[in-house]
Amino acid sequence: ERKGKLYILNGKIYECLFKDDMIDGNGKIKWNNNTMCIGYWKNNVLSGFGKLYHENDIYVGYFDNDKKNGLGINFYFNSKSQVMGKWVDDSIEGLAIFASKNNQEMKFWEMQNKKISYSYSKDEIETKVKNSEEFRRLKEFYICLQEAGEISTELGDYEMIF
Repeated sequence: ERKGKLYILNGKIYECLFKDDMIDGNGKIKWNNNTMCIGYWKNNVLSGFGKLYHENDIYVGYFDNDKKNGLGINFYFNSKSQVMGKWVDDSIEGLAIFASKNNQEMKFWEMQNKKISYSYSKDEIETKVKNSEEFRRLKEFYICLQEAGEISTELGDYEMIF
């Protein structure tokens, strides 16, 4: 196992651990378009907890097979909004929680095949959603991120309204 940098002709720069000539362990990838990913790789594949930085947004959450997979939250800087849920192959499936900093609104949706399949009413949010296991897992995930400093230190004053 050794630490090093790998420069690719397409502009990618890998700063990471290598094992058997493969990216293996904690590392960072930078693209020449100001995109960066910090996370954990196993056999050249991004897997586990990480952060994906773009010019106008940041994803904080879990990856598997080089895609957003598992609990995660995306922060959008231009709209000062965020969306949180369980990601499957780079899209939220199931309960999605959207919060906007600009107008202090919060929406709860069911997502299916990259589309909103259902939008919960205010009554349903209080009676159905907030009592669900899926909501409890998302809330615990968010609180863990806050306590670990994964949200407040880099992302400013974002706060999900629970």
